[in-house]
Amino acid sequence: MTVAEQHLLELLIYDEELRDRILPQIEETDYENLATAEVFRALLTLKEIGTEVTGETLGELVSDDAAASDFVSVLLLSEPAREGGEAIDEVLRDAEGCVIALRSMAMSRRILEISQEMVFAEQSGDFALRDELVGEQINLARLKHNLEKRSAENY
Repeated sequence: MTVAEQHLLELLIYDEELRDRILPQIEETDYENLATAEVFRALLTLKEIGTEVTGETLGELVSDDAAASDFVSVLLLSEPAREGGEAIDEVLRDAEGCVIALRSMAMSRRILEISQEMVFAEQSGDFALRDELVGEQINLARLKHNLEKRSAENY
């Protein structure tokens, strides 16, 4: 579990208002390759069906995944980042920074995958695919750079 995913989940688990603001910003590609992917899916499912997030409801949704069940247990040991009625600004900024970190890591992973696919395309003589992958990699690298630049300006 990365620091960003653990911290984000610790922020989200006890804070409904924060979940309402952050979960719509999270894309599946941000968490799909993470060890805690099932926990993110469970939080999104609970939000979608309008069910309260508790240790029990989270546990039920991740019960088929032993690692996710363990993560939920660890998360439940954390303390809420803010008290009810306390301003959300600082916690929101912190959570948004975690989302950006997760998205940046996902982009880096995809850029690496594309590099490997380009090598295979080149070796197999599929130059059209290689050129397509080069374009995708350049575009993704540009998006990642812009994301990190915005992050540095805002955080």
